[in-house]
Amino acid sequence: MKPWSSCLKVVKFICVTGLVCGLLFLTAFRSTRKRSLQSEAGFSQVATNRTSTVSAAKADPKWIEAYGKLPLSFEENQGQTAREVRYVSHGNGYELFLTSQEAVLALRSGTDYDLSPLHRTAYIQAIREARRISQMTVIRMQLDGANPEPQMIGTGRLPTKVNYFVGNDPKNWHTDLPSYAGVKYVGVYPGVDLVFYGKQRRLEYDFVVAPGADPQAIALRVDGARKMRINSHGDLVLGVSGGEVELQKPVVYQNINGERREIAGRYAMAGNHRVSFAVGTYDRSEPLVLDPVLNYSTYLGGSGIEDNIGAAAIAVDSSGDAFVAGQTMSVDFPTTAGAVVATKNPNSGAAYVAELNPAGTQLLYSTYLCGMITNGSESAFGIAVDSTGKVYVTGQTFAIDFPTTPTSLEPGPLATNANGTAFVTKLDPTKSGTASLVYSTYLGGEWNGSGKRFWQRNCRRRVGGQCLCRGKYVLN
Repeated sequence: MKPWSSCLKVVKFICVTGLVCGLLFLTAFRSTRKRSLQSEAGFSQVATNRTSTVSAAKADPKWIEAYGKLPLSFEENQGQTAREVRYVSHGNGYELFLTSQEAVLALRSGTDYDLSPLHRTAYIQAIREARRISQMTVIRMQLDGANPEPQMIGTGRLPTKVNYFVGNDPKNWHTDLPSYAGVKYVGVYPGVDLVFYGKQRRLEYDFVVAPGADPQAIALRVDGARKMRINSHGDLVLGVSGGEVELQKPVVYQNINGERREIAGRYAMAGNHRVSFAVGTYDRSEPLVLDPVLNYSTYLGGSGIEDNIGAAAIAVDSSGDAFVAGQTMSVDFPTTAGAVVATKNPNSGAAYVAELNPAGTQLLYSTYLCGMITNGSESAFGIAVDSTGKVYVTGQTFAIDFPTTPTSLEPGPLATNANGTAFVTKLDPTKSGTASLVYSTYLGGEWNGSGKRFWQRNCRRRVGGQCLCRGKYVLN
């Protein structure tokens, strides 16, 4: 009887032990899986005030949506782009350049890319390939027969601080550039003013016709469209490479005695891609407003920041301000064939850092980071904010003259190879001028030339998403 009793005790002990071990294993597995999922989602830790939170771009749709819906801001050109440009606006998937005679819109079509650490190399290669074959659509809306030198005034001064840290020579940096909510052309036609404003992916421009002036004098010549047609809704549809862009049917109205009165109006097409406006009967003793909208959201692929010019990381400080880091393309002014390129920065991609207010309705700070001597473009992939408000951003550069501070490390051989090298930059949004660039350096090691095979064969440790092999960091 004893042997049988002993066997039962042993069996019970084994069962209980197995059950406990199984529960422990399941708990550990779930914990590990949770950490893995968080890592894949891009969560990062940062030392901030108690109420501070940090998330990657995909982890906080509210801030992504807010960034995509920011009002347009127009920077006054003080040397950061071509001389003929008076104001420039950067946004998600586009750049807008305003000269005295035309509005130039540079667009890149929306494409999904995976910005997770595992797929960033493929992302960078896709960006470089797109840059190489110039996957960019340029639409030029020229003011036909207009005053060649109208007065251009920035309207609605914004609190945004805008900096361009381009190259490693501080003499070429442009800081504290003024920005505005709109731009007004005064006297573009006799008795006609033109005002540009709008939101991301929707550019509005009002022709304001003074009493007695002739709206039929207004004419646009649109270059960059293969085909032009007016659809059933009265919108002017521009067929461009990779999609379509719409100039929505103009809203024509008058404000008389505090009441808005709609006036019949439409586009009228002529030869040579020339577009004018046909306006119905109205009170010529009162001002008249023609309000078209250039809508390019469909071309760019939705309202999120999923294209190759977007946000890769977001950090939120204790006051609720969001700091967005990513990449913007086409920071240089697109010139026509045979034109002399007047831009100082030939690079078609730059890393950026932007600060939004807690409501996501206003841009408070914007800084561009890129080199001039480069075989690629800059991208920011990570951002953090400390308890004093200092901003830390890291990413990838291919430039040998990336903006750095005097105590920084040398670029090393990685700056010109196929995968570039990392950079780490510290910013202080509260400072003015070059003082806001607190510290900036390259961070990389030697390139052994064997690429991914070297990673798979020799890598035993990963530090900060990189491979630590034989005492050297190797980017893959």
